[in-house]
Parts: sequence; structure tokens; C-alpha cells
Amino acid sequence: MPTCGSGSTGVDPKWREPIVEAVTAFSELDELPNDDLMREVVLADAELQTLMDHGSGATMRLLIRGRSTL
Repeated sequence: MPTCGSGSTGVDPKWREPIVEAVTAFSELDELPNDDLMREVVLADAELQTLMDHGSGATMRLLIRGRSTL
């Protein structure tokens, strides 16, 4: 059984590319994916980013205005 850093894990190294593309499309174009699971991933990412921004001092009013098209 491979351990961390010991070589091939059988996981496609490009597994995250569709997620990055979907998150980017949402953040730049306000486009949500049609796939239910990918849509949930994108929305969870946006929610986490909003919470981190708020924790860093951004006001919720400004954060909500930034996503007023939802």
C-alpha cells in the first residue's frame, strides 16, 4: 500500500481540474454547473470563501452585494 509521497496512488493527478473550471466559471461569469454534485461543490466553495472573507473583516453587506445575482 503506497504511503504519502511514495509514488503512484492510483488517483488521476488531474482530478481537480473540472472543479477549478467550475469554480472559476462561477466566480468570473456567475455560471453554475448543470450537474447537481458539481453545483453543490461550487456553492460550498463560494460559501466557505464568503465566511473566510467575513472573518478577515469584510462586511456582509459588501459580500452580499458582490453576489447579488444569486
